[in-house]
Amino acid sequence: MRRMSAFLRPSVHVIPACLIIGGVIVVGLHAGLVIALILVSVVFACPSWKRLPSVLNCGDAKSTLMTASPDCRSTPMLRRAKLVRALQSPKVKWLIIASVVVLIIETTGLYTMCWETSYSRFTYPLEVNARELLRALEEGRSPGVVPINSYKRYRFKIRNEQKCAEVNGTVRLLLLVKSALKHTAQRDAIRRSWGFEARFADVVIRRVFVLGTGKPEMQDEVDAEYARHRDLVQADFVDAYYNNTIKTMLGFRWAFEHCRKAEFVLFVDDDYYVSVKNLLKFVRNPWGLSAADSQEENTPAPFIGDGRLWAGFVFPRSRPMRHRWSKWYLSLDEYPFSRFPPYVTAGAFVLSQPALGDLYQVAQYTRPFRFDDIFLGIVAHKAGLQPLHSDAFRFWGRPETSHEFDGLVAAHGFDDPELLVRVWSSRRSRARRNHVVPT
Repeated sequence: MRRMSAFLRPSVHVIPACLIIGGVIVVGLHAGLVIALILVSVVFACPSWKRLPSVLNCGDAKSTLMTASPDCRSTPMLRRAKLVRALQSPKVKWLIIASVVVLIIETTGLYTMCWETSYSRFTYPLEVNARELLRALEEGRSPGVVPINSYKRYRFKIRNEQKCAEVNGTVRLLLLVKSALKHTAQRDAIRRSWGFEARFADVVIRRVFVLGTGKPEMQDEVDAEYARHRDLVQADFVDAYYNNTIKTMLGFRWAFEHCRKAEFVLFVDDDYYVSVKNLLKFVRNPWGLSAADSQEENTPAPFIGDGRLWAGFVFPRSRPMRHRWSKWYLSLDEYPFSRFPPYVTAGAFVLSQPALGDLYQVAQYTRPFRFDDIFLGIVAHKAGLQPLHSDAFRFWGRPETSHEFDGLVAAHGFDDPELLVRVWSSRRSRARRNHVVPT
């Protein structure tokens, strides 16, 4: 029986491995990595553990059961002594080191990267001829393919279909602001600053805020806000971070169905500063401004090629995030390729009406993707639409100096409504002192 019980007792040499593996299985990679790091600290970073007498107060660390003090003859103390001795063995040290290395490689995504598919082999469902599909839809023919991603299944709780319909002629610019349901103060700040529709007498501008749904008690406030300003569009999806693609594409749907008069559409988050004046200059000549361009904001743009414009801050060769701790983590099942198609960051981008229509229609034949800017990059790749990069759409850091605002179209970092109004008012006052058109 003594031999059998000794056989059934696990060796103390495997305890560290069991702790690491158990942590991984029960609580995930995070716990496994933490346990491994603790064991490394125990073995390598705590010199007091290198001599058992200081820990156990049991005399010589190599003493036998017969020569150990009475306190050290108890079963718990012996087990503790065996565990500490096991942790000091070279085999266990290397086991811990190997475990830490494996966990780091796995959690940082280095292992996953080894199994990525080359971008040169990029495909994405549905695999259709997007140009032929668009041609069929334009001619009123059936494309012969069933949509897999129809955004028409969402219902508009606030449709606001008269926003553009009441305009005689065309709308030069539609400001389509993606806003969180509770961001009432941000919306008011935008209305008081860069989102004011009557800023230019000779330019027709329209503004709408796209919202999702939230807690039922907030709906009365939303309805009251719509009654006051008539500038909300709300659809019945939960307003959450990972639903940004839904929000963006429902903005596309609304513009496609109810504001086809808009020549250009700016999609922008509600924490952005926008210079509408510079944006109007930009869409006149997206490929480069000249001194003459600053005089007339309502002159048609001299487009090159097919007239499709999708512009903003472009990431041309961005890689998927394989780091498991990141909120942007993507598994190989979700996206197997080594990089993304070129895409414009979703915080602020401008589209011409032809580009908006093509992207919206091809998106319905494209498998959904969590991140809206990358999803649009995939859709644009299928539609043969190349994004146009412009540093006027600032991505890194909030502008601070007056020089940084010159020529700026949009900048992130204005989630404080009072800051937005203060900066915009300052820029407007400066423009008036210099006898130029306010921003």
